[in-house]
Amino acid sequence: MLSFDDSQQPALALGPSGLVALAMLQRGNIVVALSRDGGASFSPPVIAMDCNGQARGGRQRGSRIGVDGRGTITVTAPVTFDADERKKRYPSPELYAVQSRDGGKTFSQPLRINATEKKAPEGLHALTVAADGVAHVVWLDLSERTRPGQDIFYARLTQGKLEGRTTLARTVCECCAPGIGLDSRGNPTVAWREGGEKESREVFWRRSPDGGRRFLSPQRINTDPTKEAG
Repeated sequence: MLSFDDSQQPALALGPSGLVALAMLQRGNIVVALSRDGGASFSPPVIAMDCNGQARGGRQRGSRIGVDGRGTITVTAPVTFDADERKKRYPSPELYAVQSRDGGKTFSQPLRINATEKKAPEGLHALTVAADGVAHVVWLDLSERTRPGQDIFYARLTQGKLEGRTTLARTVCECCAPGIGLDSRGNPTVAWREGGEKESREVFWRRSPDGGRRFLSPQRINTDPTKEAG
């Protein structure tokens, strides 16, 4: 079995025919290693996003990975390609996605997910991929904010094209990554923790009945107050 001692923040996804896909931060790049024997052994890592060895992670800010029913691999990660931005102590990343349609041998050019540059600086996001190939992404974004705070944005990636970018929730926790999952029909549900100046921040979810084209009204998950303000 290969050693990944020099890697950080791994993310796993299962694919067809026992495929296990592993994305991680290695030597400042986003790489992917694959197992076709249920995780007993992995292929050597392939660079999915070449960041010139400058990619950073930390505190839920690593890459995410998903595999559809045909074996197409999707990877998302908050990275900074701008050389001047990288020089800053706290560079602002953009959220990018890449895909492989040849079994992880090569990956597409990075596609920026957030619409406005430097408006997704936290890098907190989640990814899930449906069997039909639609990748669903949610992330923290402040492009519509006039006051401090973060909102949750959502978008679909379909056959390499970004669509359906929309705002799902406003004034959410500034340091909590959102969560996303799929039901048996490939419909996404998004969960998050609210933010703002409240003595008790509660947890909510919002479900789509049609593959992410529209979302129903938010519903609170916890019945008792969290009594957590930060």
